[in-house]
Amino acid sequence: MVILNTIIFYDNYNEVTNYCNDLFLLQDTNNVYIEIVVNKIAENEISLLKEYVSNHDRIGVYFPNENLGYMNGMIVGYERFVQETHIAPDYIIMSNTDIIYNDVMFFSKFINKNYSDDVWVIGPAIYAKHRKSYDNPVAYERRSKKSVKKIVLFTRIPFIRVLYVFLSDYKARFRKSGIKESSYVYEVHGCFFVIKNDLAVQLSSHKYGMLLYSEESYIAEEVYKSNKKVYYDSDLLITHNEHSVTKKVKYKKIAKYISSSMKYILENYYE
Repeated sequence: MVILNTIIFYDNYNEVTNYCNDLFLLQDTNNVYIEIVVNKIAENEISLLKEYVSNHDRIGVYFPNENLGYMNGMIVGYERFVQETHIAPDYIIMSNTDIIYNDVMFFSKFINKNYSDDVWVIGPAIYAKHRKSYDNPVAYERRSKKSVKKIVLFTRIPFIRVLYVFLSDYKARFRKSGIKESSYVYEVHGCFFVIKNDLAVQLSSHKYGMLLYSEESYIAEEVYKSNKKVYYDSDLLITHNEHSVTKKVKYKKIAKYISSSMKYILENYYE
């Protein structure tokens, strides 16, 4: 089984290289590859990153000279890997780099799983370290058209949109949730998820229309329209050090991203 992990470099050299180093310390990673897509980098770190990658035969890097965003950056990373290696990975991990693998057997467990052919997305149990709570799954059922419209409305109106995002963030910070049992779900968290190559091919032909936010809904809707499944697997565990890159984004800007991205979801996936 070949597994590709696509990650985004956004002015975070130490975090990216630490993530890569830690991953290859895990068991059964001989057929795991990493593709780094650079959305933002300081001039003095370009040569450092190139040198780092040159010393690792299973790590590649792509400099697109523009910010491709989170989701499309991951997809382009997948495309570049296939083009350069002529290998179609069985599974693709799309993840943040503020992730800790708690279990040295993570890949061993994953490789020995026997997911059904119609499972296109797998989400692990995600422990949010700062909140001491578990984040997955995000949603068990598909949102109604009415609820999506409400999100778009609340994040579009001045004054209300900032309050909406603030309250959502505040609620998330103090919400405590234990680990859930494995099950089929609608949506899993976007900080770390695994997709089958079949879905990666589909995403490659149908790029996400937004720069940031609502990537989970985009993935969930692509799976939904294809009559495939999303599976939350509590046997797989990671820790998330939340928002290491996006934590500096202001509530007003976040609200705009959410509004435009959910409007995109509404217009493209809801009749």
